[in-house]
Amino acid sequence: MAIDITLPQLLRRNAATMGSRQAMREKERGIWQPYTWRQYWEETREFAAGLAAAGFKAGDKLAVIGENRPHLYFAQLAAMCLGGVAVPVADPRGGGDTHPAHDPRHPARSAPPAFTTLPRASGSPSVCSARNDTPAWEHRPSSRSTAPGRH
Repeated sequence: MAIDITLPQLLRRNAATMGSRQAMREKERGIWQPYTWRQYWEETREFAAGLAAAGFKAGDKLAVIGENRPHLYFAQLAAMCLGGVAVPVADPRGGGDTHPAHDPRHPARSAPPAFTTLPRASGSPSVCSARNDTPAWEHRPSSRSTAPGRH
């Protein structure tokens, strides 16, 4: 069976057809904060624009470090939007539920990423280029994300 649609295409379609409906939510300070399909697409698109501005291109790999939070999915889909590959890596601080980076079978060992997302104290990830080991860009959710902890 052939699949004729990508995850970014599905996200864009859902944003267009179900824009105001809840796509996901996260708990911040004990209160569930929803993301609509439109917000999910906009955050992903903004993340992709930042990656592209930092030099990320088709075929590049993005190591995504962090916990199971919305920004993890924005980053992964942003890489896919640009024709790249997202490589989930466990947060070295613990608590993450993605693949352990110390596992020699992990994709980041055999195909080092060109860029890495790093969680910041603000909760917004920054992106570092592995090409020159410098911070390339920091994703800041748009101003319409006004929920506590989303800045």
